[in-house]
Amino acid sequence: MSTITLDQARLYMRLDESQHLDDEQVQVMIDATEAFIAKQLGADMPDTFEPPLVAAGLLMIGDMYRFRELQSSQPVYQNKTFSRLLHVYRSMNVEVSQ
Repeated sequence: MSTITLDQARLYMRLDESQHLDDEQVQVMIDATEAFIAKQLGADMPDTFEPPLVAAGLLMIGDMYRFRELQSSQPVYQNKTFSRLLHVYRSMNVEVSQ
Protein backbone atom coordinates (compact mmCIF):
# COMPACT_ATOMS: atom_id res chain seq x y z
CA MET A 1 0.00 0.00 0.00
CA SER A 2 1.27 3.42 -0.91
CA THR A 3 2.13 6.00 1.70
CA ILE A 4 1.92 8.79 -0.87
CA THR A 5 -1.62 8.84 -2.18
CA LEU A 6 -2.72 9.32 -5.76
CA ASP A 7 -4.66 12.41 -4.66
CA GLN A 8 -1.54 13.92 -3.06
CA ALA A 9 0.47 13.33 -6.22
CA ARG A 10 -2.29 14.70 -8.48
CA LEU A 11 -2.59 17.83 -6.32
CA TYR A 12 1.18 18.33 -6.24
CA MET A 13 1.42 18.03 -10.03
CA ARG A 14 -1.68 20.19 -10.55
CA LEU A 15 -3.44 17.59 -12.68
CA ASP A 16 -7.03 18.51 -13.43
CA GLU A 17 -10.08 16.27 -13.79
CA SER A 18 -9.50 15.79 -17.52
CA GLN A 19 -6.18 14.05 -16.81
CA HIS A 20 -7.53 10.98 -14.96
CA LEU A 21 -6.26 8.82 -17.81
CA ASP A 22 -2.78 9.36 -16.35
CA ASP A 23 -3.74 7.89 -12.94
CA GLU A 24 -2.35 4.43 -13.69
CA GLN A 25 0.98 5.93 -14.79
CA VAL A 26 1.10 8.19 -11.73
CA GLN A 27 0.45 5.21 -9.43
CA VAL A 28 3.38 3.35 -11.02
CA MET A 29 5.54 6.43 -10.38
CA ILE A 30 4.38 6.53 -6.73
CA ASP A 31 5.25 2.84 -6.24
CA ALA A 32 8.64 3.26 -7.94
CA THR A 33 9.44 6.35 -5.85
CA GLU A 34 8.58 4.67 -2.56
CA ALA A 35 10.66 1.61 -3.49
CA PHE A 36 13.58 3.84 -4.53
CA ILE A 37 13.49 5.81 -1.28
CA ALA A 38 13.31 2.61 0.78
CA LYS A 39 16.27 1.17 -1.15
CA GLN A 40 18.28 4.41 -0.79
CA LEU A 41 17.79 4.52 2.98
CA GLY A 42 18.04 0.78 3.61
CA ALA A 43 18.32 0.14 7.35
CA ASP A 44 17.92 3.87 8.03
CA MET A 45 14.36 3.85 6.63
CA PRO A 46 11.89 4.90 9.33
CA ASP A 47 8.78 2.77 9.91
CA THR A 48 6.55 5.42 8.33
CA PHE A 49 6.99 7.99 5.59
CA GLU A 50 7.58 11.14 7.60
CA PRO A 51 6.78 14.56 6.03
CA PRO A 52 10.32 15.09 4.62
CA LEU A 53 10.12 11.71 2.87
CA VAL A 54 6.68 12.51 1.47
CA ALA A 55 8.04 15.85 0.21
CA ALA A 56 11.04 14.11 -1.38
CA GLY A 57 8.72 11.54 -2.91
CA LEU A 58 6.43 14.19 -4.39
CA LEU A 59 9.46 15.97 -5.90
CA MET A 60 10.61 12.75 -7.51
CA ILE A 61 7.13 11.84 -8.78
CA GLY A 62 6.74 15.33 -10.23
CA ASP A 63 10.09 15.04 -12.00
CA MET A 64 9.24 11.61 -13.39
CA TYR A 65 5.89 12.87 -14.66
CA ARG A 66 7.30 16.05 -16.16
CA PHE A 67 10.22 14.28 -17.84
CA ARG A 68 8.42 11.05 -18.76
CA GLU A 69 9.53 11.39 -22.37
CA LEU A 70 13.05 10.14 -22.99
CA GLN A 71 14.03 13.02 -25.24
CA SER A 72 14.66 16.52 -24.01
CA SER A 73 16.09 19.58 -25.68
CA GLN A 74 17.41 20.81 -22.32
CA PRO A 75 19.71 19.09 -19.85
CA VAL A 76 17.99 17.52 -16.82
CA TYR A 77 19.77 17.99 -13.49
CA GLN A 78 19.52 16.09 -10.24
CA ASN A 79 17.10 17.68 -7.79
CA LYS A 80 19.31 18.64 -4.84
CA THR A 81 16.30 19.22 -2.58
CA PHE A 82 15.40 15.54 -2.93
CA SER A 83 18.90 14.51 -1.85
CA ARG A 84 18.90 16.93 1.07
CA LEU A 85 15.53 15.67 2.34
CA LEU A 86 16.81 12.07 2.36
CA HIS A 87 20.23 12.97 3.78
CA VAL A 88 18.92 13.61 7.29
CA TYR A 89 17.80 9.97 7.53
CA ARG A 90 21.14 8.44 6.65
CA SER A 91 23.30 7.39 9.55
CA MET A 92 26.97 8.12 9.25
CA ASN A 93 28.22 5.40 11.59
CA VAL A 94 31.89 4.67 11.19
CA GLU A 95 33.29 1.46 12.60
CA VAL A 96 36.67 1.81 14.23
CA SER A 97 38.82 -1.29 14.39
CA GLN A 98 41.30 -1.64 17.18
